[in-house]
Order: sequence, then C-alpha cells, then structure tokens
Amino acid sequence: MVTGPTALSHRAARLAWEQSGLPVVAQQVDADVIHVPYYSMPLRPGRPTVVTVHDITFFTEPELYSSVGAMFFKSAIRTSARRATRLIVPSKATRDELVRVLDADPTRIDVAYHGVDHAPFHRPSPEQVRQISDRLGLHGQRYVAYLGALEPRKNVPDLITGWAAAVADLPDPPALVLGGGSGWSEEVDQAVAALGYGSHGTHYRCFSSSSSSARNAASSSTQMSWCASAQSMPT
Repeated sequence: MVTGPTALSHRAARLAWEQSGLPVVAQQVDADVIHVPYYSMPLRPGRPTVVTVHDITFFTEPELYSSVGAMFFKSAIRTSARRATRLIVPSKATRDELVRVLDADPTRIDVAYHGVDHAPFHRPSPEQVRQISDRLGLHGQRYVAYLGALEPRKNVPDLITGWAAAVADLPDPPALVLGGGSGWSEEVDQAVAALGYGSHGTHYRCFSSSSSSARNAASSSTQMSWCASAQSMPT
C-alpha cells in the first residue's frame, strides 16, 4: 500500500495529485491497474484504469447540487465513461442510467454490490443496545434509525412525514432517529415544523445533537437527531 500526501484531504489538492502524482506512483510500483473509487480519473493514467461511479444524479437531478459541483462531476463522469478501461457501479439501476444518459458501453460496466464489513456491522449485544438507547436519551424506547447525509437528495423530509403518518395511531410509537454528518437542512426543519399535532392530540417533538436536549446523543463528528411523540418522550 502506498500512502498519499496528507494534503489530499482537500479536494483541489486531491484532484491535482490524481492527475499528476497518481500515474507516477502507479509507474513506480509497477501497478497492473489503477482503481479510482470516486467518479474521476487521470487523463493520462499510463495503466488500465477502473473507476467507480456511484450514481449519476449530477445529470438527472442537478438541482440537488451546487452549480460548480454538478458541472465538475458531470465532466468527470463523462470522461470516465469514455476513457476508463472498466466502470464499477453499485447497482443495475446505475448501470442502466449510465447507458441511458451517457450512452455508455454496457459491456464495460460491472455491477458490484456494496459489501458489509462484519467486524463493525453485526447484531449488537443486549448491553450495546442499552448503551446506545441511553446515549440517545430514549432509555429503552423502540426507534427507527436513519444513517446518512441530511441532504435533499436523501429524501429525509418524506421519511419524517411518512414516519409521522405511520405512527399516528400507535399507542406506543417508536421514535425516529436521524444520524448524519452534513448538518440539519432547511428541508428537514420544515418537515419537522409541519408535523404539528397528530391524531388524538399527539404532539411531535424533534431534537438534534446540537441542542442541550441531545448534548450527549452522539460524537461531535456525527449529528444525531430524533423525533418522537410527546406521550412517549423521555423526560
């Protein structure tokens, strides 16, 4: 394994190194293939190159991104679709979209479903369940969990609305826990505000880890939030 410069945490530096440094490293170690796991690739890789394209929403839903970001990734995906030796996609849907939108060659696209590392992802013990429940302030209350970016393209507002409708008539409804690292978006705020009162006078309340009510709910690197009916909220 060859470790890249620490400055690669910045996108501009990573892209510059990808174009100039990565092909040099591949030559130095006599690599058989270069795999770039995130859309773009060196224009002159000097080796067979495989690129992973996770989705093409930059084309199909550009309004969900900044204009600069959408423009860059459109260009990167077009280049990869045209020049990469192989493309890896996580689903048949993404493969079909690449073919439909960019007229990509389906014979050069491989579907590789997302894997699961069973070391961190495994059925928790009862003690682990209790610790997490207490950490969230739910103290044994059942909950439905979402973990992902709190961005418009993740459809979190509809998740909140759907959860509220699903639990409206339940005597002991589960809470909804939201975990994400991109901040609490305006759309999520609006969905929470729109909950108001459910049937039988149930009032829905939501908390985030940035508030005093959830100060200990999560680490500083991950925002955790949850919604629950007032009748089942911990005090």
